[in-house]
Amino acid sequence: MKVEELPLELRAFRAIQRQLPDGSIEPIVEINNEINLILEVRVKQAVQAGEPVTFDKIHPEECFIVPPIYDEQPAAYFLCQTFL
Repeated sequence: MKVEELPLELRAFRAIQRQLPDGSIEPIVEINNEINLILEVRVKQAVQAGEPVTFDKIHPEECFIVPPIYDEQPAAYFLCQTFL
């Protein structure tokens, strides 16, 4: 299928593999606005709630995406985002 044939504009998707208590895997797919990323960053200076966080205020080498959590355990995931 070509990109032009998709019924939506795909900007991002995340495929998650949630392991159930019986050991089986439940696939979860999130598309565009369904993705709720949580980032952890170390800041160089205090940041107030609602204030934009820019590269000059953080240590970029100490930033990471928190994996999705299910049943208090991190789940394996693949994240793809496009920036045009």
